[in-house]
Amino acid sequence: IENFCKTLRNMGKAGIRRITFNFTPLLTTRTSFSTRTRGDALVSSFDIDLMKDAPLTEYGVVPEERIWDNWTYFIKKVIPVAEEADVLIALHPDDPPVPSLRGIGRPFRSFEAFKRVIETVDSEYNGISFCIGCWSEMGEDIPKAIRYFGKRKRINFVHFRDVRGTATKFAETFHDDGQTDMLAAIRALKEVDYDGPVRPDHQPMTEGYENLPPQSGYRLLGKFFGIAYMKGLMEAVYGKRPISPLRL
Repeated sequence: IENFCKTLRNMGKAGIRRITFNFTPLLTTRTSFSTRTRGDALVSSFDIDLMKDAPLTEYGVVPEERIWDNWTYFIKKVIPVAEEADVLIALHPDDPPVPSLRGIGRPFRSFEAFKRVIETVDSEYNGISFCIGCWSEMGEDIPKAIRYFGKRKRINFVHFRDVRGTATKFAETFHDDGQTDMLAAIRALKEVDYDGPVRPDHQPMTEGYENLPPQSGYRLLGKFFGIAYMKGLMEAVYGKRPISPLRL
């Protein structure tokens, strides 16, 4: 906590006004990074059935409520520093948003969970990183969720990606090929006057990267596609220049 607060103070001095973070010993978990998608590109995917025999982590069994207790203790310590430093904090959902993995509880996985997040400390500095892909995995109404949290000024960062499937079994997709109405998501962000960064998150691995480690999600050509698609949607919603207050 002391180091995190020091980081917030340094960010404030440097003029960096937002930080997104996960609060879990297990970050984004996938069971494959080589699932085939459109055009034979590679994407990451998750199937909980392939995790059923996975061993516990070094932490053993950690119940969901213990994660909540630890996060509550953490956030109440850091929000006063964030306010002083003028740095907005954005909590990322658990990905995948399932109740537990390898014995570790994963509480940040639903609309109700994030209502609890923002109600725990009533400050715009205690916000969320709205990962559209995670909310798609949750099966939530994405425009509705954007309106709820956005009107309360608690969306502090946006990850722009999509999937096909559910929390327990899904594959990532090109940004225009998933199950979410991404145009409706941009319209909802405009409706709530969101003016923060939007990141073209996980994208497929396209031809030309075969000799690199199979960590699909952050390769350059797929990112180009995601940015271009986002720019097109933003122009459709906001009109010609200035395209949008959103920042890529």
